[in-house]
Amino acid sequence: MKKNDLLKFKNQIVRILNVKEDQVFVIDCVNRTVPRWRKAEEFKDFAPCTREEFYSATNMKELDFGNLDESSKKFAHERYTLIAPILPFLEDDRERLHAVKLMVQRSTLSRQTIVKSLYSFLAYQDLAVLAPKKA
Repeated sequence: MKKNDLLKFKNQIVRILNVKEDQVFVIDCVNRTVPRWRKAEEFKDFAPCTREEFYSATNMKELDFGNLDESSKKFAHERYTLIAPILPFLEDDRERLHAVKLMVQRSTLSRQTIVKSLYSFLAYQDLAVLAPKKA
């Protein structure tokens, strides 16, 4: 297991965000819940997951940031600037919550919107996921 690996088991897909000794910091990519440190052995039955399987399982169309229109790129960059200050504090629950609170205060967006953007970015590791969804 290494950083950024996608792993699947049954209906669960996780992304490895960090690895330390026998612990892995993961995000549930399907439910996009709070990233957590877990014992590496919990993932012994998981198999590698391809990007195609990942996008299919999450009902998301794979986007290419380079093909987005300028307005969508600008929107995605603006969302990223709201979550970027939180990224260094991901592994510390208290510090992460404090950073989220600060970004809510600095923006016009709700806590839910900022957290949803953060977890989506962590799950997909792609700026395009922050762009507005096209109908």
